[in-house]
Amino acid sequence: MSYQERKDWMVQVETAIPSPSTAELAARDAADAERETYPEGGLKAWLNLLGAFCAMACTFGWISTFGVFQAYYYTHLLKENTHSQIAWIGGLQAFFICTTGLISGPLVDRYGLKPILVPFSLLALLSVMLTSICREYYQFILTQGVLGGFSVGMLYTPSISIMGHYFHRRRDLAIAIASAGSPLGGVVFPIALLRMLEHSRIGFGWAVRGVGVIFLFFLCIACATLTPRVAPRRGPHFLSAAFKDPVYVSQLIGYCLIFWGIYTPFFFLPSFAIRAGVSVDWAFYILPIYNTGSFVGRIVCGRLTTICGRFNTLLAAILVSAILMFCWLAATTLGGIIVFAVLFGFSSGAIIGLFPAAVAVTAPKANQIGTYLGMTMGVLGFFCLTSSPMMGAIVTRCGGRYTEAIVFSAALIVVGGGMIVFARVKHSGWKLIA
Repeated sequence: MSYQERKDWMVQVETAIPSPSTAELAARDAADAERETYPEGGLKAWLNLLGAFCAMACTFGWISTFGVFQAYYYTHLLKENTHSQIAWIGGLQAFFICTTGLISGPLVDRYGLKPILVPFSLLALLSVMLTSICREYYQFILTQGVLGGFSVGMLYTPSISIMGHYFHRRRDLAIAIASAGSPLGGVVFPIALLRMLEHSRIGFGWAVRGVGVIFLFFLCIACATLTPRVAPRRGPHFLSAAFKDPVYVSQLIGYCLIFWGIYTPFFFLPSFAIRAGVSVDWAFYILPIYNTGSFVGRIVCGRLTTICGRFNTLLAAILVSAILMFCWLAATTLGGIIVFAVLFGFSSGAIIGLFPAAVAVTAPKANQIGTYLGMTMGVLGFFCLTSSPMMGAIVTRCGGRYTEAIVFSAALIVVGGGMIVFARVKHSGWKLIA
C-alpha cells in the first residue's frame, strides 16, 4: 500500500468515528472532575495557603483600611469635599478589585499565575507610594482609587482560586484561612498608619510610605510561594455555561445585593463614631477592632462548614449580619460601637470568607474555578462601586444622619440572603447539612 493510499485509509477511518456531542463532552468533563485528586495538605499546599493569606492582606485588607482614610481625608486633606465625594475613592477601589476578576480569573486558568502576580504586585506597591505624595482630590482618585484598585484587584482572584488546586475536602477551610489575611491587613495597616500619623514630624506622606514597607513584605511572600498545580485549561476566556446554572446565577444576584449593603460599616464606622461623640483617636481605632472580629469570624466559620455545611454556615452569617445592621442604630456610645464592630466584623467576615467556596462548587473542574470566581467578582464590582457613594449621598441628604443608610443596607442584606436560600435549595435540596 502506497503512502497516499495509507493516508486516504486513515482519513476514512477518522471520518467514520463519530465526533462526541456537547452532552458527551460535558459528561466527560464531569467524569474528569470526579477523578481529580487533591493533595489536601503537604508543604507546597500550605506554602500556597501562606502566600494567598499574604496576598489577601494586600487586597481586601488594604481596601478595608479606607474607613481610616475616609475619616482622615474628611478632617484634614480634603476638608472641602463631602463624604460622598471622598467615598468615591474607596468605591473605585472596591469596583476595580472586583471587576478585574473578569480579566485575572480566566487569565490565571489559561496561562498560570506568575505572569499576573509579579507585575501587578509591583504596580500595587507603586500605587501606595504615589498616594503618599497626593494632595488634591483628583490625585487620590487616580492613584488610590483607579491604580490601587486595579492592581490589587488583579491579585485577588488568582490568589484565592489557587486554593481550589490543592484542596477539595478542606477547600472551605483553606479559602476561609486564606481570606483571613484581609482582616489581618485591616488591623495592621490602619494601626501602623495611625501610630505614624500621631507623630506630627512624620506627616501623611511618610506614614503611607511606612505602611508601604509592610505592603512590600506581604507581597514578597506571596510572589515567592504561590504556584498553580493543575494544567492550564484551553477554550474561551469566559465560560458562558455558568449563566445557565440556576445555582450560580441565584448566588450571583444574592451576593450583589449583600455586598451593596455590607460595606457601609467599612466606610462609615469611624465617621459615625465621631458624630456620636467618640474622640477622634478612638474613632480611628474602630476599624482595626472591626477587622479583628472579621479575622476570627473567617477562621471559626471556615471550620464550622465541615460540621454544618458551607451553605448553612453562610446563611447563618448573612442572617446575623442583617440583624446586627439593624442593631447598629442602637449603638450610640463607645462601648456599644465597639461591641457592634466586633460582632458585625465576625459575621460579615464569615460571608466574605465563605462566598468564594460557595461559588467554587458550581465550577465543573479545578482549572475553571478562577474563571467562575472572576466572573462573579466582575459583576460584584459594579455594586461595590456605587455602594459607598450611594450611602454617603444618603447620609449627606439626611443632614448627616446615618439611620436611613443603615436601614437600607440591612434590607439589601435580607433580600440578598433570600437569593442564597434559593441557591442552597437548588443545589442540595432540603437535606439538613448543605
